[in-house]
Amino acid sequence: MSDRNVLGRGIELLPIPSRLKSAYHLLQGVSSRASEGRPRQNSSDDEEAQSNLKRSVFRYGSRFEGWKFTIFLAFVTSLIVLLFNVGFLLYTAAHPQRDDIELYPTEYQYAYSRGELHSANTVLYEGDCAKVHRLSTGFHLLVNFLSTALLSASNFGMTEHIGVAHGSILECLVSATYSGYNSAIYETTAVFAYDVFAGPGSLAHKDFTDLHLTSLGDDNRHSFQHLFYAARNGTLDRLQGTECLDAFVQTFQKTYSRLLIVTDDLKGNDSYNLVYTNPVFNPNEYVSSKIGPYDWLCPDDTQPDGTRPDCNVNILPNISTQITNHNWTVRGFKIDYCLAEKQEEHCKLQYSLPITMTVIMFNVFKAGILFYMWFKIPDTDTPILTIGDAIASFLRRPDRYTQGGCLLAYRNVRYINRLSPKALKKRPLEQAKPFSKKRRRWGSAVSLRRWTFSIILWFTAIAICVSLLLYGLSKIGTGVDIWKQELGSTVTDTLIAAPKWPNTLELNAFIANAPQLIFSFLYFAFNSLLTTMALAAEWSGYAIHRKGLRVSNNAQLSQRSQYFLSIPYRYSMPLLAASATLHWLISQVCLWLGLKRSIGKCLGMLTET
Repeated sequence: MSDRNVLGRGIELLPIPSRLKSAYHLLQGVSSRASEGRPRQNSSDDEEAQSNLKRSVFRYGSRFEGWKFTIFLAFVTSLIVLLFNVGFLLYTAAHPQRDDIELYPTEYQYAYSRGELHSANTVLYEGDCAKVHRLSTGFHLLVNFLSTALLSASNFGMTEHIGVAHGSILECLVSATYSGYNSAIYETTAVFAYDVFAGPGSLAHKDFTDLHLTSLGDDNRHSFQHLFYAARNGTLDRLQGTECLDAFVQTFQKTYSRLLIVTDDLKGNDSYNLVYTNPVFNPNEYVSSKIGPYDWLCPDDTQPDGTRPDCNVNILPNISTQITNHNWTVRGFKIDYCLAEKQEEHCKLQYSLPITMTVIMFNVFKAGILFYMWFKIPDTDTPILTIGDAIASFLRRPDRYTQGGCLLAYRNVRYINRLSPKALKKRPLEQAKPFSKKRRRWGSAVSLRRWTFSIILWFTAIAICVSLLLYGLSKIGTGVDIWKQELGSTVTDTLIAAPKWPNTLELNAFIANAPQLIFSFLYFAFNSLLTTMALAAEWSGYAIHRKGLRVSNNAQLSQRSQYFLSIPYRYSMPLLAASATLHWLISQVCLWLGLKRSIGKCLGMLTET
């Protein structure tokens, strides 16, 4: 008698109980299975108690387990950011600063009527410009930290198998929030349009009625009177040649409101001339008529055709040489030194109420979607979120269409999803593939179409950045050391403007933050590639090292829980840090300027560019 007959004698084959057909139950400990065969006492009471316990756990506890708990953490993160935004809005609404509205109601009403000013009572801090700049940098760092937190919270919610619609909505909400968040807080700087006068330096020792003022209109005469009384009070700053040049070679003058260039070239010791009225620099006028920010300093080298060279930092070396040789001449006047009337620097840190409300609205939608996914998606609808989920699913219920197809690649079976059951029966399936010792790189996990799209997207963005850099370097000239420029500093030739450039805050904020929006989509494309490659590497790793499955539901025995950010932390954390840093750098490189034009101590109209 054969060994098979000996082994089969006296053995009864019984069907496997339905509760053991799942791979989950097959992995349970021996002790728990052995206990199932023991006789129970008071079985009806035990079953009723267990039933009540299961219903309770199903109703409440399951929402804090597995992938539901990850969604819950994402919802809490989004809720914390939302509460911060609402708290910030309520605090600023309860502590408005209305100083400018009370002092200059007519000018603010005029600015409102022209659509050039929105939410005038949105001042967070008012005072020293250096402190305002530091606060602005700090707020933008905080904003990018909160935006990165929202991004990480939405990353899991955009997993494709949770729901394509939910994922697409969250992606749009993240992009919109990131691009709008950086514009919610901005700086406003008071800049001066100033008059330049020429005359003797003994102004403080004269009577105003004895002065001979030429080429002065009523406005200029009033301005010179301010300068005269400042000289009598001893509040004028004496600036030597180089100091005077450095103080007034500014795109926007924030420190001085009037200037007297001291010269002996005028006839009479009591004669004073108006040399130039320097307006607040307007980038639109610079584009159309080449009116620079300090034209009075530049030589009047008008060409025969009526044109003149650009007045920019490239003329500074020539002026410095003149100062060194003691022959600095401006508009025909040889300058000995300068007397300047100093004004207190005045800057504001403000926020835009419409943009803040928009950010909060997107934040509410984001938190609502995450809450719905956590609270409303049935616990029985267990999605396949990880490779471990897929392996466990196929262990519980093998796929008959790919049975025997060992080592098949995605391209070998992707047609299955497009075929009906009848077509699958008629079409032969792919056969098992032989094992190849050829080493496969991570990049092979991503399709050629996705690689092509991502590479074109990234290279297009890099080409645009390089083009803008080269354009800026060609326009900025040789007189500026870009490595000495602060982030957010203003240089004339790096301003982007056009003859019909919009002057409203919302449009300028959208233009300035368009790179933020583009970079957000670049991040999503890169994150998608990295996620695909990490999943493929994890799948291949099971063939090399023995390790437990990484599952999104409750991990049992040797199983492991999934990553909060869908990819290993050694990749996800540097990626998030790099994303936050680049978003902050973009906010400091491509930004809009908020300027408050002042003439002396009188407020002019407000513009936002």
